Amino acid sequence: MFNTTQRLSWLSSLVTAAFLGLMTLLSGCGGGGASAGDSATENIPLAVDPSANVVAYNGNPITLFITGGTKPYIVTSSDTSAINVTNNVPGSTVVFDAYNVAVDTPVTLTVRDNKGVMVSSAVTVRPSVINNTLIVTPDPATPGVGCGTAVCSGMMASVSVQLKNMATPLVNRNVRFAVIQGDYRFSTNASATTFADTIDLTTDQNGYAIARIKANTSAPTQYAILKVTDLDGGSVLQTTFTIAQYTDGAGTLSVVPDKQTITAYYKDECTFGVRADYIIHGGTPPYQVRSSTTGVATVSPATVSTNGGGFTATTQGSVCGEATFDITDATGRVITASLDNVLGTNEVPPTVVFYTTAPSAVTLASTTGTASFKVGGGAAPYYASSSNTGVATVSTVASNGSFTVTGVAAGTAVITLADSAGATKTFTVTVP
Repeated sequence: MFNTTQRLSWLSSLVTAAFLGLMTLLSGCGGGGASAGDSATENIPLAVDPSANVVAYNGNPITLFITGGTKPYIVTSSDTSAINVTNNVPGSTVVFDAYNVAVDTPVTLTVRDNKGVMVSSAVTVRPSVINNTLIVTPDPATPGVGCGTAVCSGMMASVSVQLKNMATPLVNRNVRFAVIQGDYRFSTNASATTFADTIDLTTDQNGYAIARIKANTSAPTQYAILKVTDLDGGSVLQTTFTIAQYTDGAGTLSVVPDKQTITAYYKDECTFGVRADYIIHGGTPPYQVRSSTTGVATVSPATVSTNGGGFTATTQGSVCGEATFDITDATGRVITASLDNVLGTNEVPPTVVFYTTAPSAVTLASTTGTASFKVGGGAAPYYASSSNTGVATVSTVASNGSFTVTGVAAGTAVITLADSAGATKTFTVTVP
């Protein structure tokens, strides 16, 4: 049998085992489930979709979806002349429109999360054969009372596009015209008696395809969007045009858009220097434009001389809220547009500049000497690298910002420190 010492040891082990078993059982019930779930969520690997075989054309925006890892994300492009993406990604999607290129151009988009984990998406940017040749030309209305550059409601316009490979027109190419937004449709026969939201045509001997559109009779003044797709190659091009209301043999005085809203990012701030454009149609030019609250937004020019001409409102930031713009034509008719400069909702971050405690030059005691410093401010986490690891190495920056430089051999190396927002600091290390 057990002696007293053995019996106590055995009882202690039994109690410990029972306690651990109880804790394991409780962790599988309601109280511990959230913790396990949170841990599982944090451990989802960083991924980007699609990650390969992405084909991009100018005029056809692509969306990448980021999952897992640790937010926020930073995205960089291996060739900014083909794809230029915004580095900091506030959410989980990246939307980009490639530039037009002369030949197929491979681009790698790299996603880095807040812990430095990286994944990539392989994109091929292909030349677009629709090279900014999509033009909407309104039919002339009654002389002197038309809609300027806009398509009058109830009237027709021609839409032309040219497809070519560099300087060579593409003949007999299949092209699709499609309504994306707006009160208009495509004529599907020569007499303009039937209409549809899409129409397929082929290019002529000069690479042109020409469609006919008609604005709805009751259409108010508005922006409309039209898209053309090269069905044989996949490239896409969109254009925006204006439909202007036309009644009683004259263009009705109108402005598009009639209201715009600009929202700042940070709380208790509104924007300064942000521009918003407006187009005036109908009535009798010239038009006079005046801002009711110049502390919210000013306008330029004050006089718009042509039907279809426009003005720009620029936020001033000294006053937040709504500015109303009075637009008066030559006969005294008045309409209004507005711009609302809205306060942001996000907290202003502390204004701590990225820094390091390391001096600009450090000399180690020997080839095996070490020196420790810290980084702080900016945006954590932080990263460190050595320009010559054969002379000196640098450790991974700890969560508290500390890092260590260690000598390897005689010489000089540059240590570079970076925060997650891209700010950098450097210092020189000399190993005697």
